[in-house]
Amino acid sequence: YYPDLFLYFPAVLRLLGFSILAAYKIFICLCNFFSILSLYFSVSKMAQSRYAGMIAATLFAFAAYRLIDLYYRGAVGEILSFIFIPLVFYGLFAIYTDKPHGWLPFAAGFIGLAFSHMISLALAVFSVLLFVLLNIVTTLRNKQILLSLLKALGMTLLITIVFWLPLIEQLVWNKVTGNVLYSNVSFPIDDTRLLTFQDLFSGFTSWDKVKPFLGYPLLFVPLVRLLLRKKRADCPAAVKTADWLLGFGVLAAVAVTSVFPWENLAWVYNRIQFPWRLLVISSPLLAAAGGILSDAFLKKQHRPMFLFATVVFCVATSQPFFSDVFSNHIVTGYGFALENNRVMGAEYLPQNASIGFVDKNMNTVLCSDDSFENLYFDRSGLRFIFDFRLSPASDGLTTFEVPLLYYYGYQGTISDAAGNTQMLNVYQGAHGFAAVDTDGITEGNITVFYSKTPLQKIADGAGLVIAVACIAYYLWKRNQLKRQNFPRGQN
Repeated sequence: YYPDLFLYFPAVLRLLGFSILAAYKIFICLCNFFSILSLYFSVSKMAQSRYAGMIAATLFAFAAYRLIDLYYRGAVGEILSFIFIPLVFYGLFAIYTDKPHGWLPFAAGFIGLAFSHMISLALAVFSVLLFVLLNIVTTLRNKQILLSLLKALGMTLLITIVFWLPLIEQLVWNKVTGNVLYSNVSFPIDDTRLLTFQDLFSGFTSWDKVKPFLGYPLLFVPLVRLLLRKKRADCPAAVKTADWLLGFGVLAAVAVTSVFPWENLAWVYNRIQFPWRLLVISSPLLAAAGGILSDAFLKKQHRPMFLFATVVFCVATSQPFFSDVFSNHIVTGYGFALENNRVMGAEYLPQNASIGFVDKNMNTVLCSDDSFENLYFDRSGLRFIFDFRLSPASDGLTTFEVPLLYYYGYQGTISDAAGNTQMLNVYQGAHGFAAVDTDGITEGNITVFYSKTPLQKIADGAGLVIAVACIAYYLWKRNQLKRQNFPRGQN
């Protein structure tokens, strides 16, 4: 239920001999670098100005919510999403300004989000839908825009089929309980997960005393826009773009507070868990708006000094944050161990499972026959093997619940005392475990293991074919451009 494609990189580092903490730090440092680079690239392209990109990247680098995700929450999914959200709004800008290949970064952003964090993907989809609805007349009249949106949708679905197709299969075949709901659909809601309007204007207090906040640098962006409203811009078109970004950024920021009418959106509130997740949208939008506005209104001779002042201001306002991080030594780096029985968040348990029972049960095999003896067991990852013996008088159907949380795809085999082996049907048992039934066998060996379903294999194959096809098309297109620019015989 959580995409893990990008986690293969730190996993490879671990296999190469890096410690878990070192692999994690390298991974997070690269995510940090690429998120800032992504915003710089996107804003530079939108404003056609590297200066706008530098201002935006500086504001984004010190954005409070991004730093909270990095240093306090360790929210790897959201940390990854910061890389791809800038590509989404850059691609949307390119599509609506008639750039022929604008749908490519748009699709790339959504593909990255789909492989990073599902809630961030949902928030990005909702934001784009809102923008499209506000510009529905332009969208429907301009066939190029509509075609670009459809091409981006098609490319995203094709590339990410390796994730969403098995996900849908699990949801269809295995009923789970989404233990992520922090309130009932009926109100009052748990407003401890909402910010007050005053919280948006927080400076800094340590994480255990404050909810996530925007931070002063981003808060000044709307204020600066108000101060500049009567000043003539060098590039009015860029200001219009910045105003769209600013409007959506402010709306997303206000939506994390109790001012927003969440009582009418309880279903959404429940499923995003924390409304302040919307700061993952607000932060890059406000940073981008700040960069574009700075480039549009500042004279060239004032730009270096303003960039320097922006860096100093961001560092100064973030100093208490970093002091708290360094003084508390948040990560000690000791005592890491792999655990076969650990249930982390219990957010998507099989419908019949109870985390309290699972934790208490550990490696115990449950059996419907009171004469059951577990002679031997071995557990390794998603495989559980045990030898059993029942009373010779036992006959009829016997149910075993193996201590593996059931998900669609588990298979089982049984070998009797004579060495005969047969397949077993595996289903979700009364306690949410993988369950199997035997009939008339009083002694033998049972193995339950996870194996990819046919649909998962199809998704993997399709994903590989699509990826190879995309690479081949890119290389062919690149070769075509080279031939056009350098005809045969020309040096």
